Amino acid sequence: AAAPSPKRSQSRGRGSGRRRQAAALAMMKIFVNNVDGHLAGAVCADLAKLSCNIIGTRKGNIDDLVPPESVVQQVVPRLEVRQLLKTIASCDVVVYDLHDADLEELELVLRILYQSEIIQD
Repeated sequence: AAAPSPKRSQSRGRGSGRRRQAAALAMMKIFVNNVDGHLAGAVCADLAKLSCNIIGTRKGNIDDLVPPESVVQQVVPRLEVRQLLKTIASCDVVVYDLHDADLEELELVLRILYQSEIIQD
């Protein structure tokens, strides 16, 4: 019996690696700030193709700009600061568009995340 060609066995390895990456991404919980913004909306659309669990905030009151539930599973009210911080801390990835972010909010989030990481170490 002939040994399998190296190319064939390598391609099988890459395919299973990609499937594992896709499965890991699908399980990821990702927070996106201002999902109703132009850049964040595009980021959400791309992440939705990877079947990620997307949670975010919105900056305005126009419902038409918020991506549908099939893209963004949950919109967290930014006025409920405790819930917002708990949600962000529970996510695997946090995405902020610095040109569109409330810098005071971002500073608070970074401070809380930094402090919680120190406590966990």
